[in-house]
Amino acid sequence: MSKLVSIIIPVYNSAKFVAETVNSALSSEYKEFEIIIIDDGSNDESLKICEQIASENSQIRILKHKDNQNKGVIASRKLGVDNAKGDFIYFLDSDDILYPKTLTNYIDIFEKHHDITLIHGEVDIVGDCPKNINPQAGFIIGNKDRKYNLPHEAYFLESNRICTSTVCVKRAVLEKIDFEYDNVFLMAEDWMMLTLLGIENKFYYYSKPAIKYRVHPDSATFIAHNKGEQYLNYNKLEYYLCLLIKIKDKDIQVLLKDKIQDLTIRISDFYRQYSIINKHSPLRTIIRSEQDNTSVSGHRSSVIENNQHSTFNSTEEQTKLLKQLKTKNRDLMHGYGYYFYFIYKLRKLFKRKP
Repeated sequence: MSKLVSIIIPVYNSAKFVAETVNSALSSEYKEFEIIIIDDGSNDESLKICEQIASENSQIRILKHKDNQNKGVIASRKLGVDNAKGDFIYFLDSDDILYPKTLTNYIDIFEKHHDITLIHGEVDIVGDCPKNINPQAGFIIGNKDRKYNLPHEAYFLESNRICTSTVCVKRAVLEKIDFEYDNVFLMAEDWMMLTLLGIENKFYYYSKPAIKYRVHPDSATFIAHNKGEQYLNYNKLEYYLCLLIKIKDKDIQVLLKDKIQDLTIRISDFYRQYSIINKHSPLRTIIRSEQDNTSVSGHRSSVIENNQHSTFNSTEEQTKLLKQLKTKNRDLMHGYGYYFYFIYKLRKLFKRKP
């Protein structure tokens, strides 16, 4: 009996591309699928376009958040997963194009390798991709198909090398993962889910393009990279903090705390250099105060050597702190405000040696 695949497509203001995306899924050679479109509070013609296509195809369902809220891609994917009927979940972004043979090839792989949980592949790029962005290379992790364990990869916790629009995962395993989190930054949303899946499950790398990956001025990849290195650093810092709360593996927790320290130093050094160049910068006073109280770059947190120095007594306390951080950050301007708040909140996360 053929396995059912649930193709989940979150949609937010994608009127330019969503019809091509949905039609690419409908054109799949593998026919045992359903398409679940989640309208994430779009205010363009996206919903109308999807409703028109759905009216002609019984394999399509359209879902919305309560009160037509815009809740973000992770909450939208979660809504899709919660309502899926398939044995497998395929995630497809609303501006990408699924190749006709992808699902057939993936299902064949799952049938041959029962120990794998997730398959991901390479991409072909469409659209105008700036010279400083090369997502295609970032999703290549070998020259042939292979099974692997994510924590054993050299890039683990350093970068996300998986394109979510190429991911197909066993629904039974995905449903056990708590991949939602209250994020401020956008670039690590998928990375969190994939990391949580990869810690205890085996992945399969499909060394051929599974989709056409669209890069355009409104795409998350384009916007994030145009914001610069510091913005990407903050994405990574938020990812580390939230992942630290969600995982139970002690070795990975220690590794995360180490990386948080390194990244915090990198962020603060950037602003320190900026304040030296800009003599009238208000950050000069902040940095001087920070240096008087604790040497950000002079030594490492004692929690790296001894886990008992963590200031939190419970997961509830950690979660409360991070929620405060997210709420506060929404009210701060990009740049100095983020630096100021992250640095002082991180003091509560780790005790430092006197």
